[in-house]
Amino acid sequence: MATLRIPSLYAATTSISYAGTATDLTDSTMSWTNTANATGNTTGTFASNLLVDRNVNSNTLALTNFNLSGAGLPSGAIINGIQVDVEWNADNNRVQDSLVQLTLDGSTGLGNDYATNSNWPTTKTINTYGWLTDLWGSTWTAADLLSSNFWVLLQYTNRRNPDYNVYIYRVMITVDYTVNNPPTDISLSSNSIDEGLAIGTTVWLLSTTDPDVGDTHTYSLTCTSPGADDASFALAGNNLNSAEVFNFATTYVYNICIRTTDAGWLSYDKNFVVNINEVINVAPGWVDTNLEVWLKANAGTSTTTDGNTLATWADQSGNALDATAVTAPIYRNNATDSLNFNPVIDFDGTTQYMSNLWNGAYSNSYFMVVVPDQQVDGTLAGQVPFSFDCLSGVLSSWTCGLNFAGTVLGAFTVALPDEVITHALGSSANWRSAQNGVASYEATKPMLIVMNENAAANNTDIYEKE
Repeated sequence: MATLRIPSLYAATTSISYAGTATDLTDSTMSWTNTANATGNTTGTFASNLLVDRNVNSNTLALTNFNLSGAGLPSGAIINGIQVDVEWNADNNRVQDSLVQLTLDGSTGLGNDYATNSNWPTTKTINTYGWLTDLWGSTWTAADLLSSNFWVLLQYTNRRNPDYNVYIYRVMITVDYTVNNPPTDISLSSNSIDEGLAIGTTVWLLSTTDPDVGDTHTYSLTCTSPGADDASFALAGNNLNSAEVFNFATTYVYNICIRTTDAGWLSYDKNFVVNINEVINVAPGWVDTNLEVWLKANAGTSTTTDGNTLATWADQSGNALDATAVTAPIYRNNATDSLNFNPVIDFDGTTQYMSNLWNGAYSNSYFMVVVPDQQVDGTLAGQVPFSFDCLSGVLSSWTCGLNFAGTVLGAFTVALPDEVITHALGSSANWRSAQNGVASYEATKPMLIVMNENAAANNTDIYEKE
């Protein structure tokens, strides 16, 4: 008999069927007679075996063709447990079950052997093996149980002389299962990846829509109709990873197909387009090698809240020349102060400055973008937007001495007259370059200032663009 039980989460139903075939496997010395009597829902007839040898197993009685399909087991069901009930008795209570096991090849037991090796009474008894949440130490699919190779194997042993018969009336199976519905969709966290990233970079995370709440899923690139570019990707769990280094200039669109398979082996295929993002070089001045210091207001700031003071500013060059506030400037990110929709760092031009006391940098080639609060000309008292070795934000205090190195806006020294923008390296006039004269730059207008050392390394040119 086969009883099919569905948990209450789904429509409950119970169907009964019985072993359709009983076969003596003739694998020992004691044979079964009338094996057909162990089939069907009959309690008045039996298959029997005369156990003439003490402590020797009977031949195996194999029962199959339980007609689980006719009993209502769906092909995609998830099997939760299998229970076997055997109605039997013996002439003497020293007869024991010595093998109760399931098989998928018609002979070799699979998983746990639930024989109790215990004495049983002489009256007709139903003995239960397994339970509705018990998979017998193995895994089972609906296809397994519907197969003609799914059998129940039984053996018995006489523990006492003289000869005793064992009788099998019927064998019943209860299968607890969950009705499995196929997945209906695959979702992804993104559909693009930057070019140039290492092999194994996660492109996106996958998730499945399934009407069966709590169902589990595995993913593969094994669709019935594969994607043209499946080989360019690999799956690890629910991560879709790159299997090559993508180059936007070569290919920027990839077509793949992903299959999701649920715990009941039902699947769903979906095609995706993966877009490769072109990575535009955003390093300063398009220079991305041999950088000394790179500070930008849209990365590495200790705050991203408009109006907050900035405690630290992380160097993006990789040299860890991070700036720490001595007197903290203000982080600005608003419609009035932002520059090209990017945040800015606001220094007051008198006392606010940041420094790095432990690591140094030196360069005659650098650039900066500044927005001056005051008009920049030869009458402006020198202000220092950037310095290599000054530990003060106030140039007029002469805290830096004559060895100051960096950039000054406005009057700096008497060595170079009418200075407007000055690049300085030390006390000698020979180590300074300046834009001087009557040039002037409006307040609140962005200025791009470039210091560029010539090929002979004997002069630094100053370029400015409002």
